[in-house]
Amino acid sequence: MDFKTAAIPLIDLGFKVFPLRPGTKEAFTPNGVYDATDEHEQIEIWNRECPTANVALGCGPDSGVMVLDVDKQHGGEETLRALVKFNVELPKAPMQQTPQGGFHLLLNHDPRIGNSVGSATHGLGPGLDIKSKGGYVVLAPSYWNGLKRGKVILPGGGSYKWVRAPRGNALPKMPDWMAAKLIPKPLPPFAKRRIELGDATIAQVVSALGVVSNNDYWVWVKMGMAIEDAFGDQGYDIWRNWSGAGYSEFSESVCLKKWQSFKGSGGKRVSIASVFYEARSAGADLTKIFKDNRERAST
Repeated sequence: MDFKTAAIPLIDLGFKVFPLRPGTKEAFTPNGVYDATDEHEQIEIWNRECPTANVALGCGPDSGVMVLDVDKQHGGEETLRALVKFNVELPKAPMQQTPQGGFHLLLNHDPRIGNSVGSATHGLGPGLDIKSKGGYVVLAPSYWNGLKRGKVILPGGGSYKWVRAPRGNALPKMPDWMAAKLIPKPLPPFAKRRIELGDATIAQVVSALGVVSNNDYWVWVKMGMAIEDAFGDQGYDIWRNWSGAGYSEFSESVCLKKWQSFKGSGGKRVSIASVFYEARSAGADLTKIFKDNRERAST
């Protein structure tokens, strides 16, 4: 894998990319996807630092890209086939095959759609994930060694391969029927009365987290800081359970290490109100969450 040879054609098409550690899906740079660039000079710098790096595409408004990730290992092909059967076919967008036999479809970024991990009750369904703002995908011709946290997932590894290579960054939009399943519903009316968020119970926080996506790194960190600030170590299991729910990249050690970094950090704190803000932004009815949990506590 030659990083520069792979990266230059992509940025010349208008995409923003960044390097990954050779043979892995792990960012080589400190800020990962947030370092993605379309500048030749930066590509040259990274190439000198790590010429065999894999190349990744940063998703979101800056690149103008979001990706439909069809995960074959989690039933993505079957889910997509069932969806398309009753709807319009997908557009002929740039598409690559992953080492495990899945597919990445590159679509025009829709600011209304965020990252999501598909499941039976969320997003597009099992095995269909969306990479949007803050997300990224490894791009062809990168090679993956088949390891995940030291465990062999694909013996011998494999390379990403274009099925339909991009010819520019003017990408087709996601079909309306598919977007409708992903666009958050309008916020419900909120009772105009003061709620003492500082007195939030653990049950209320758990209920609120249930509608917040754990697939965005900065939201993940913010939720952890807020919970640690409100509950101390008593809150770790709340954050840990939410972090791992439906997220294939969850790591117990990474989660615990990040939690330890929240302690005694000083400076400006993130309050528990952040949890409820994210929940309401995702469509939660906070009045109902507080009411239901108070009634449960009184019985």
